[in-house]
Amino acid sequence: MYAPKLYRYMSDNLKALFDDQTLKPNFTGSVFPAATFNMGPRVMTYDHVDCCNLAFGWCSIWAGGSFNPKAGGHFVFYDLKVAVEFPPGSTILMPSSTLKHGNTQIATGEKRVSITQYCPGGLIRWVRYGFRPATALTREEKEKIDGSIEHQVEEGLGRWSKAAELIQDREGLVKKGVKKVS
Repeated sequence: MYAPKLYRYMSDNLKALFDDQTLKPNFTGSVFPAATFNMGPRVMTYDHVDCCNLAFGWCSIWAGGSFNPKAGGHFVFYDLKVAVEFPPGSTILMPSSTLKHGNTQIATGEKRVSITQYCPGGLIRWVRYGFRPATALTREEKEKIDGSIEHQVEEGLGRWSKAAELIQDREGLVKKGVKKVS
Protein backbone atom coordinates (compact mmCIF):
# COMPACT_ATOMS: atom_id res chain seq x y z
CA MET A 1 0.00 0.00 0.00
CA TYR A 2 3.05 2.30 0.10
CA ALA A 3 3.86 2.05 -3.62
CA PRO A 4 0.64 0.85 -5.28
CA LYS A 5 1.63 1.59 -8.89
CA LEU A 6 4.98 -0.13 -8.44
CA TYR A 7 3.31 -3.10 -6.73
CA ARG A 8 0.79 -3.42 -9.58
CA TYR A 9 3.57 -3.22 -12.20
CA MET A 10 5.65 -5.92 -10.51
CA SER A 11 2.61 -8.08 -9.79
CA ASP A 12 1.29 -7.87 -13.36
CA ASN A 13 4.70 -8.66 -14.89
CA LEU A 14 5.53 -11.51 -12.52
CA LYS A 15 2.07 -13.07 -12.80
CA ALA A 16 3.10 -14.35 -16.22
CA LEU A 17 6.02 -16.23 -14.64
CA PHE A 18 3.82 -17.84 -12.00
CA ASP A 19 0.94 -18.66 -14.36
CA ASP A 20 2.79 -21.63 -15.86
CA GLN A 21 2.56 -23.44 -12.47
CA THR A 22 6.23 -24.55 -12.45
CA LEU A 23 7.34 -21.40 -10.63
CA LYS A 24 5.89 -20.41 -7.28
CA PRO A 25 6.27 -17.25 -5.19
CA ASN A 26 8.55 -17.51 -2.15
CA PHE A 27 5.92 -16.13 0.21
CA THR A 28 2.15 -15.88 -0.07
CA GLY A 29 1.15 -12.25 -0.47
CA SER A 30 4.64 -11.00 -1.32
CA VAL A 31 5.28 -9.33 -4.66
CA PHE A 32 9.02 -9.99 -4.40
CA PRO A 33 10.16 -13.02 -6.44
CA ALA A 34 13.57 -13.38 -4.79
CA ALA A 35 14.85 -13.50 -1.22
CA THR A 36 18.17 -13.74 0.55
CA PHE A 37 18.48 -15.14 4.07
CA ASN A 38 21.55 -13.92 5.96
CA MET A 39 21.75 -16.09 9.05
CA GLY A 40 24.72 -14.52 10.76
CA PRO A 41 25.52 -14.78 13.50
CA ARG A 42 26.67 -11.14 13.00
CA VAL A 43 25.36 -10.04 9.60
CA MET A 44 26.83 -6.80 8.34
CA THR A 45 26.92 -5.36 4.83
CA TYR A 46 29.39 -2.86 3.49
CA ASP A 47 28.21 0.08 1.38
CA HIS A 48 26.77 -1.22 -1.87
CA VAL A 49 24.01 -0.88 -4.45
CA ASP A 50 22.14 -3.89 -5.76
CA CYS A 51 22.68 -3.04 -9.43
CA CYS A 52 20.92 -6.16 -10.75
CA ASN A 53 17.63 -5.35 -9.00
CA LEU A 54 14.80 -3.65 -10.86
CA ALA A 55 16.19 -0.12 -11.28
CA PHE A 56 13.10 1.68 -9.97
CA GLY A 57 11.95 -1.18 -7.74
CA TRP A 58 12.02 -1.39 -4.00
CA CYS A 59 13.39 -4.15 -1.84
CA SER A 60 12.31 -5.15 1.63
CA ILE A 61 15.01 -5.56 4.28
CA TRP A 62 14.18 -7.06 7.68
CA ALA A 63 16.64 -7.34 10.59
CA GLY A 64 16.38 -9.73 13.50
CA GLY A 65 18.56 -10.91 16.32
CA SER A 66 19.61 -9.75 19.72
CA PHE A 67 21.74 -6.61 19.65
CA ASN A 68 21.78 -3.10 21.07
CA PRO A 69 20.36 -0.93 18.25
CA LYS A 70 21.64 2.25 19.90
CA ALA A 71 25.23 0.99 19.67
CA GLY A 72 25.21 -0.83 16.30
CA GLY A 73 23.28 -2.41 13.46
CA HIS A 74 22.27 1.00 12.11
CA PHE A 75 20.93 1.15 8.57
CA VAL A 76 23.13 3.56 6.59
CA PHE A 77 22.22 5.50 3.44
CA TYR A 78 25.73 6.43 2.31
CA ASP A 79 24.73 8.78 -0.54
CA LEU A 80 22.41 10.67 1.79
CA LYS A 81 24.91 10.62 4.67
CA VAL A 82 22.20 9.31 7.01
CA ALA A 83 22.33 6.50 9.57
CA VAL A 84 19.10 5.22 11.12
CA GLU A 85 18.69 3.07 14.21
CA PHE A 86 17.42 -0.28 12.96
CA PRO A 87 16.40 -2.44 15.94
CA PRO A 88 15.64 -6.17 15.69
CA GLY A 89 12.25 -6.65 14.05
CA SER A 90 12.57 -3.56 11.83
CA THR A 91 11.73 -3.57 8.11
CA ILE A 92 12.62 -0.97 5.51
CA LEU A 93 11.41 -0.64 1.93
CA MET A 94 13.94 1.13 -0.30
CA PRO A 95 15.22 1.41 -3.87
CA SER A 96 18.31 -0.71 -3.32
CA SER A 97 19.57 -0.50 -6.90
CA THR A 98 19.95 3.27 -6.75
CA LEU A 99 20.80 4.19 -3.15
CA LYS A 100 24.12 3.09 -1.67
CA HIS A 101 23.31 1.37 1.62
CA GLY A 102 24.60 -1.01 4.28
CA ASN A 103 24.63 -1.43 8.03
CA THR A 104 27.03 -0.90 10.88
CA GLN A 105 28.70 -3.58 13.00
CA ILE A 106 27.27 -4.89 16.23
CA ALA A 107 29.19 -5.76 19.37
CA THR A 108 30.99 -9.06 19.92
CA GLY A 109 28.60 -11.60 21.43
CA GLU A 110 25.51 -9.99 19.89
CA LYS A 111 23.53 -11.58 17.02
CA ARG A 112 22.05 -10.04 13.88
CA VAL A 113 20.32 -11.79 10.98
CA SER A 114 18.45 -10.39 8.00
CA ILE A 115 16.01 -11.32 5.26
CA THR A 116 15.97 -9.30 2.06
CA GLN A 117 13.27 -9.60 -0.59
CA TYR A 118 13.77 -8.05 -4.02
CA CYS A 119 13.01 -8.21 -7.72
CA PRO A 120 15.85 -8.88 -10.16
CA GLY A 121 15.48 -6.58 -13.16
CA GLY A 122 16.25 -9.51 -15.45
CA LEU A 123 12.97 -11.21 -14.54
CA ILE A 124 10.97 -8.18 -15.62
CA ARG A 125 12.99 -7.91 -18.84
CA TRP A 126 12.45 -11.64 -19.51
CA VAL A 127 8.67 -11.07 -19.44
CA ARG A 128 8.82 -7.76 -21.36
CA TYR A 129 11.00 -9.36 -24.05
CA GLY A 130 8.50 -12.18 -24.61
CA PHE A 131 10.27 -14.76 -22.43
CA ARG A 132 13.53 -14.32 -24.30
CA PRO A 133 16.93 -13.11 -23.11
CA ALA A 134 17.95 -9.59 -24.07
CA THR A 135 20.70 -11.08 -26.25
CA ALA A 136 18.02 -12.67 -28.48
CA LEU A 137 16.67 -9.26 -29.50
CA THR A 138 18.10 -6.85 -32.00
CA ARG A 139 18.94 -3.34 -30.88
CA GLU A 140 15.89 -2.07 -32.75
CA GLU A 141 13.58 -4.59 -31.02
CA LYS A 142 14.88 -3.59 -27.58
CA GLU A 143 14.48 0.11 -28.37
CA LYS A 144 10.91 -0.51 -29.56
CA ILE A 145 10.03 -2.34 -26.32
CA ASP A 146 12.01 -0.20 -23.86
CA GLY A 147 11.97 3.23 -25.49
CA SER A 148 14.72 5.76 -24.88
CA ILE A 149 16.69 5.98 -21.65
CA GLU A 150 14.78 9.18 -20.86
CA HIS A 151 11.48 7.33 -21.37
CA GLN A 152 12.65 4.45 -19.15
CA VAL A 153 13.58 6.86 -16.33
CA GLU A 154 10.27 8.72 -16.64
CA GLU A 155 8.31 5.44 -16.75
CA GLY A 156 10.14 4.03 -13.73
CA LEU A 157 9.75 7.15 -11.60
CA GLY A 158 6.11 7.32 -12.68
CA ARG A 159 5.56 4.04 -10.83
CA TRP A 160 6.23 5.82 -7.52
CA SER A 161 3.06 7.45 -6.20
CA LYS A 162 3.19 11.11 -5.28
CA ALA A 163 1.64 11.99 -1.91
CA ALA A 164 -1.38 13.57 -3.61
CA GLU A 165 -1.96 10.38 -5.67
CA LEU A 166 -1.47 7.80 -2.95
CA ILE A 167 -5.10 7.42 -1.81
CA GLN A 168 -6.37 7.10 -5.39
CA ASP A 169 -3.55 4.67 -6.31
CA ARG A 170 -4.38 2.52 -3.26
CA GLU A 171 -8.04 2.45 -4.23
CA GLY A 172 -6.99 1.22 -7.67
CA LEU A 173 -5.24 -1.74 -6.05
CA VAL A 174 -8.25 -2.55 -3.87
CA LYS A 175 -10.52 -2.49 -6.94
CA LYS A 176 -8.11 -4.90 -8.60
CA GLY A 177 -8.52 -7.37 -5.75
CA VAL A 178 -5.62 -6.56 -3.44
CA LYS A 179 -6.84 -6.69 0.15
CA LYS A 180 -6.77 -3.43 2.02
CA VAL A 181 -4.30 -3.34 4.90
CA SER A 182 -5.62 -1.41 7.90
